[in-house]
Amino acid sequence: MKILVTGNKGYIGTVVVEMLLQKSYEVVGYDTDYYKNCDSIEYICPVKQITKDIR
Repeated sequence: MKILVTGNKGYIGTVVVEMLLQKSYEVVGYDTDYYKNCDSIEYICPVKQITKDIR
């Protein structure tokens, strides 16, 4: 099953993605990547990523 996770690079989204991957789901991430230039964040997204604003 393929699942779209909105906000996958956020605090909760990163945990949700990992949990879904452990259960063998196919995950696609959707995030604005608002904090991409923040030096303190070194998260490497393990799924296909769509970078857009959903608003």
